[in-house]
Amino acid sequence: QINDYTAKFIPTTSRQWNADEMKIKAGGKWVWAWNVLDKETRFLLATNVTKGRYTKDAQTIFQEAKSVTPFQPQAITTDGLQSYKHAVEKEFRTLKNRNTKHYFKSGIAGRTNNNRIERLHGSIRERLKVQRGHQNQKTSLRQMENWRTYYNFLRPHMALNGKTPAEISNIKIPHFKSNKWHSLITKAKNH
Repeated sequence: QINDYTAKFIPTTSRQWNADEMKIKAGGKWVWAWNVLDKETRFLLATNVTKGRYTKDAQTIFQEAKSVTPFQPQAITTDGLQSYKHAVEKEFRTLKNRNTKHYFKSGIAGRTNNNRIERLHGSIRERLKVQRGHQNQKTSLRQMENWRTYYNFLRPHMALNGKTPAEISNIKIPHFKSNKWHSLITKAKNH
C-alpha cells in the first residue's frame, strides 16, 4: 500500500541519470537488480529484477524511469554493458529528439563516473546480508520496490544534509509528529 501511495508523487529531478545493475540471489539463483538514480537528488527513479542483462531489460528500466518523471534525461551515465548502449538508442534517441547524452563505459574513476549508483548498490548489498524473502524473481522485485520506497521517502542521506531524496525532490508529505513511517502508513491506509 505504501508503494502504491508514494508512486503517485512526481519528483523534481536534475535530469542527470545514473543506471547500473547488480547481481542478487533469489531462491538460490543469481538474478539482476537494475536501478536508475537521479544524480543530484539521489531519487531512485526505477528498479527491476530480471534473469538476464539484455537490451529489453535495460529498455524496461528506462521506460519505468521515464514514467516517474515528466522530463527526458539530458544525460545518462552507465557502465560498458552493451545493453545500455542499445536501450539508450531505442528509448531516448528518436528522430524528433537526440538530445540525451550517453556517458558509456563510466566506472568509479574519472570526471564522469557512476559512483552515486555504486554507492546505492553498496547500501543494498548491506541490507541484503540480513534480509529474508528473496525466494524467487517476483519476491525479489517486491523487496527491491520496498527498498526503493524506504530509500526515497524514509532514509536520510548524509550527502543531502540529513534529508531524504523525496524532500530534495520537492515531494511534501506532512509528517505526524515527525514520524515518517507512521505518516506513510496512515496516508497509504487512507489513500
